[in-house]
Amino acid sequence: MARKSRKVSIDYKPEEKEKEEVVVIPAKQELKPLSEFAVYRAGVYARLSSEKEEDRERGSIENQVLICKKFVETQEDIVIQKHYYDISMTGTNFDRAGFEEMMDDARKGFINCIIVKDLSRLGRNYVDAGNFIERIFPFLGIRFIAVNDNYDSDKNDGSMLLGVTNILNEMYARDISKKIRASYRTAWEDQKCVAGKLPYGYKRDPDDSHKMIIDEEVADNVRLIFDEYIAGKSCAEIARELNDKGALTPEEYRKSLRGAKYKKINWQGHNVIKILDNRAYTGDGIHNRYYTSKIGQKVMRENPKEEWIINPNEHPAIVSYRTYQLAEKETKKRREKEVISPGKYSARHLNFFKGKIFCADCGSTMSIGKGWARVNYFCSGHASNRKFCTPHTTWDMTVNDQVLRVIHTHINVYTDNLALIKKINSRKDNVEQYTIFNKEVKRLQKELDRLATDRQRLYEDYVTKIIDSEQYVKFKKEYEEREKYYKAEYAEMFEARARYDTKYKTNKEWDDLINSFRDKRLLTKKMVDAFVKKVSIDEDGNAEVELVYDDMLADLVKFAREREKENEKN
Repeated sequence: MARKSRKVSIDYKPEEKEKEEVVVIPAKQELKPLSEFAVYRAGVYARLSSEKEEDRERGSIENQVLICKKFVETQEDIVIQKHYYDISMTGTNFDRAGFEEMMDDARKGFINCIIVKDLSRLGRNYVDAGNFIERIFPFLGIRFIAVNDNYDSDKNDGSMLLGVTNILNEMYARDISKKIRASYRTAWEDQKCVAGKLPYGYKRDPDDSHKMIIDEEVADNVRLIFDEYIAGKSCAEIARELNDKGALTPEEYRKSLRGAKYKKINWQGHNVIKILDNRAYTGDGIHNRYYTSKIGQKVMRENPKEEWIINPNEHPAIVSYRTYQLAEKETKKRREKEVISPGKYSARHLNFFKGKIFCADCGSTMSIGKGWARVNYFCSGHASNRKFCTPHTTWDMTVNDQVLRVIHTHINVYTDNLALIKKINSRKDNVEQYTIFNKEVKRLQKELDRLATDRQRLYEDYVTKIIDSEQYVKFKKEYEEREKYYKAEYAEMFEARARYDTKYKTNKEWDDLINSFRDKRLLTKKMVDAFVKKVSIDEDGNAEVELVYDDMLADLVKFAREREKENEKN
């Protein structure tokens, strides 16, 4: 049953104006938004990028914070709750610890206002910054202020200024990027090494940081890779040999050199392939091989070979150019053999579960291999080190069938429980209960609408000096308390009404997917992408399947059981 509303007494009632009464508000007393009298809990965000910005920024992190503090001192409705900093962080992406901490606090409601010195401190990527300002902040109820740009989301839309400033910021980021690339190109032409990460087997010359010298600690591993590959061994076999001798993988070896924590991770075939594909081991400097298609993007793409900058004999060679050519020739020969014969499957095109299928015991990815008219999965950890794990081999069609059964079960459980809820809600007593809750929802909505009108009239009375500031603050607080109560009541009644709705609805995206794949009898890549989160293969080849919507299904089943029990009591 609906709860009875508790009355909140308010002594003040805005005066009802007679129709003939006209109140003239002087031009200088322009009505301000009601939000100006709310108290905002602000987070001050400051960022300094890794680029030297003394001239452009006119100061440090401290100066940015000082500018924001001085602004807040002029505002009666803002208090600073917390400061957030990112130092030596680029503004072209939002992968920053301080920014993420601030957004987490915003989602929790700890802050409801974000203040920056100017828009460039938020970010220099036009699309992403605009998305935060125009969509994410309003959705979270966040007031956003850029002090030096005179932008306040609570007072004006500032769309023209915002667009222009964001475009300028992105242009600046692109300009800096061009300058950096130009400086790199100059260094490459002077045969200077400016790479942040050196090829495995090399280290920086202690006498000249722009030169590479051979790291004899691991150079023999590089030579072994080339020699064994040319001799006919597979990349997986070479990886096993390196694991057997206890060699650290390139990434873990780099960590060990700088004193960072590292793990004993197994070499795998892709580590070997990467070394075989790197001409730098012949002593040639290979530059401009990779690029990012977008400022701030971490994903690297390969340039066409004609755009590479190649400096012959730029540093000492670990293998001869002849050896490198023989390895290239061997790779070409093996790829030609990989051309699928009639009757065979192409393993590359049948792996529905790429990035989603793992060994249940060691956590390694399950690799895919082809046989005659069949494809199988196997543990990549075992393939690279047979002492590390067991094969966990299973046929692809076996996995496909198991996954399809899990998806069909998920769909059937969803359909049955949703139908059960709707059936229960269609019973006469439940329909009557829905009607009661619906009336209560409408009543509370009217109360909230009336309160909004009263608050507006209260504000008008304050502006026209019918009441003074002390009275305004007092009555406004009482209105807010009453509004808070009604909002809580409304949310409770709204949720209660939904429980009794004969057209009970779940997540729309989830419901659309269920309806799209309900009658499918063959597993497809599209179905896997939509439903499957993770597949784990045990030692016997059985698949444990985790679906994207498992938690939501569990909640739906739980709710259906609750409605059943409630209905039995009635």
